[in-house]
Amino acid sequence: MLPKDRRSKILKLLEEQTVSGIRELFGVFNVSIPTLYKDLEILEREKKISRSYGAIQLIREDKFRHSFFSRLKMEKDKKRHIARSAVSFIQSGDTIFLDSSTTTFYLCDELKKSSIQSLTIITNSLFIPQEFIMHANYRIIQTGGMLDRDIGCFHSQDIESYLSRIHGNKFFFSAQAVSTEKGILDSYQPEEIKIKQLFLANADESIALLDSTKFNKTGTINWLAIEDLKMIITDKELDSAVQKYMREKGVRLFT
Repeated sequence: MLPKDRRSKILKLLEEQTVSGIRELFGVFNVSIPTLYKDLEILEREKKISRSYGAIQLIREDKFRHSFFSRLKMEKDKKRHIARSAVSFIQSGDTIFLDSSTTTFYLCDELKKSSIQSLTIITNSLFIPQEFIMHANYRIIQTGGMLDRDIGCFHSQDIESYLSRIHGNKFFFSAQAVSTEKGILDSYQPEEIKIKQLFLANADESIALLDSTKFNKTGTINWLAIEDLKMIITDKELDSAVQKYMREKGVRLFT
């Protein structure tokens, strides 16, 4: 394989989230370590990737548009199916945490069409509060902080002390990847992962909204083990072997 073709292949693997680290790339290409490092250095100089402590991340020309609005179009039928199922687990009077994922954004669309009269929603999403401007019976709490344009959410150094005083009935979240070995993984900034973990700690119940394309993928940060995952709502295309594995681990699975 020519060096140019190999570098194109590296970018494709990162785009598909098949790999996320240097060690994984060594298992894909039959080249020497210096050769692979030279490829990565070239891609980094071209501002196509970034590297940190062995992790590799794709740099997109327009992160804001691609990361949210393009992802909103990806697997949208699966996400809508998951959102319709998820809304049945919400009752009037609930206080729910929502992360900034596109799947929870579709959940908001289903909430607007539901018969749920009163609800408190706590989120760090930029977009979710805008969905409920006309719903006076819904209390919307946005965590605030610094805007992360990459994924359309807010971060704050003081969020831990603030969220420690707030209790929620349920936390709905998604993720970039699910590995049967490593659990729930994301490639977002550590600040975004921290907020997810705080939402998780302060909710009575956590519900993962994960379409079938996210399973057996990888990410940079492992923030939730399979053993700590209580419930997943997914779609009917999830591999039967993965379903069996999850249920054996005690995960409640809804398709």
